[in-house]
Amino acid sequence: MNILIPYECIELTATIQRHLLFAERHGFAIDDVVIGVSRSGYFELTSQDQCTQTLTTDCTSSPPLDGANLAIYYQSLSTESVDDTQTAWVGCYQERKYYDIFNVDGLQAKIESDTPIANYRAHFCWVLSLLALDFPLQDALIIARMMDNVSRETWPSQYALFPHVLISERHSSLNQRLSFSPVDANLMAIYPVVDSCSWVEKCLASGIKTIQLRIKNPNQHDLERQIMESIELGKRYRAQVFINDYWQLAIKHQAYGIHLGQEDLVNADLKQIAENGIRLGVSTHGYFELLNALQLSPSYIALGHIFPTTTKQMPSKPQGILRLQFYQQLVQSFGHLEKSIPTVAIGGIDLSNIKQVWKTRVDSVAVVRAITQADDPRKAIEQLHITANPMAIKSRGALC
Repeated sequence: MNILIPYECIELTATIQRHLLFAERHGFAIDDVVIGVSRSGYFELTSQDQCTQTLTTDCTSSPPLDGANLAIYYQSLSTESVDDTQTAWVGCYQERKYYDIFNVDGLQAKIESDTPIANYRAHFCWVLSLLALDFPLQDALIIARMMDNVSRETWPSQYALFPHVLISERHSSLNQRLSFSPVDANLMAIYPVVDSCSWVEKCLASGIKTIQLRIKNPNQHDLERQIMESIELGKRYRAQVFINDYWQLAIKHQAYGIHLGQEDLVNADLKQIAENGIRLGVSTHGYFELLNALQLSPSYIALGHIFPTTTKQMPSKPQGILRLQFYQQLVQSFGHLEKSIPTVAIGGIDLSNIKQVWKTRVDSVAVVRAITQADDPRKAIEQLHITANPMAIKSRGALC
């Protein structure tokens, strides 16, 4: 990734270099990040595939330019164009709080903080550095905020220090304080995700105690029957069966649990799910989504995708082991404050890399191809259980 800086702002180079070295000390690879001079007047980020993002800001001596991919305003309190997906307003002061306002996947979102930004330029340099390290904008804004609140020797990991995230009022269900029934974390070590009730039965018969039915096609002719049978199999085997996405059918047939992605959270009736005593699992793909999920206090949180995967088209890049470790630390710090929320690592995990995943101290590992494409699924399940997190076994007893 190349970071190109306008000549009139070249003095920011030293600050960006310090930020990148800080990230390197905490495990991030910066060898591919090269800092140079922009000839366009914009700040530029150019990836290895030659995709270029142009940025402009009002916190430098150079006035913001029209036509950039992203404009970040620090000194303007006007949010008349808040629906503009190419603009972020940082540090807006409203009702004794400071807000960073931007759009995520078409939804207006806010980061709420009690304190102002001490140094606009340092904050902007953090945003540039984090974007160069492949963090999405919403995560870059959160981490840049955090760097005012932590020791320079520490990567942010304590939930109490993180800002609150808020979704727009028209999706206010995401901002409710709800209470979802807990799962039995003792039964979650190996968590298969399968696409048919026949696979649900095979896995449960092989000793699996937590499983997810994920049928991608909403028009599948036997969709409701598959869901009904999977729920009944869960009762027969005394297992935790989660239904992915189809929350109305899951409520109708009184499923043990429902798993929702971030996009599904927007439209699902979370209050109805909670009131029916149904467990909720939530997918996350970074800091913003993780903080949003933690505010819901779900039954468990999935962290991913960790490695490249072919089982699902993913909008985000693989998170990798280092980020998984930081996300796990964040969830653990939340548990100390309120309730313990189990974590599930997901995405491209198999016998070749599962031990790396367990070292991050996640509670559970979700697998797909490691079982469904195995020559002997029962044997694959046995081998996966053998690798299970020693810390989890020690603290919770032997696997069922």
